[in-house]
Amino acid sequence: MRKPKAGQTKAQLQAERTNIAHARHVEAEKRAQYKRTHHGHAPPLSKKQMSAILKAGRVAAEARRKGKKPVKPKPRAALASPDFLPAQRGMMPWLTCNSLYPVCAPVAVANHLLAVTGIRVSDHDILMLHRLAGNGESGMLIEDVLQAASEGGTCWPWPLKAFWRAEPDPGVPGLVIGMSLPHGEHAVLSHPDGMVSWGSVMPWEGESQEAWALEWEDLLWATG
Repeated sequence: MRKPKAGQTKAQLQAERTNIAHARHVEAEKRAQYKRTHHGHAPPLSKKQMSAILKAGRVAAEARRKGKKPVKPKPRAALASPDFLPAQRGMMPWLTCNSLYPVCAPVAVANHLLAVTGIRVSDHDILMLHRLAGNGESGMLIEDVLQAASEGGTCWPWPLKAFWRAEPDPGVPGLVIGMSLPHGEHAVLSHPDGMVSWGSVMPWEGESQEAWALEWEDLLWATG
């Protein structure tokens, strides 16, 4: 059972859960109704989603023309090295749970949720998302984590509305980016001042290999 956030009463927590459940029900009913009306076809992608997909396709096509092989998805599991751990990490506003566990992908997703909705999940929630995605001992593919987050459930009651591939450009804030560091494969959240990694905003380093744009349910943070 998730504990109330600091300054949150049990009644507010229950209201948040009710709104989350309602949002999931409304979205599921909308999708089901659309499929019934359109002979089983899923709802169309938004203009933003289509634009990102087409852009990613053009980038991939250009890479193929230049003879570059597409980057194979890799589990992201880099643990924090002592040189990267920020001082007084517990005082930082960003989430971190990957100093001891290979959960950088779920952490990046949880930090995106925090940035967009203000919802701060616990280390337990992050570990449960990792478990839902497959519980890999050597990390998880970002896509698998996003799929698990989109399915939600009692272990992760903040379902992701949509996610899609984007160009792995560190200069675009708000992307979950898979990258290669000298000591392992890692997942971070892009930020105007760098990358959100291991509990703080840090300077960019390493090679960006894949990126994902995320969209959360509009009613997730409504408590009225």
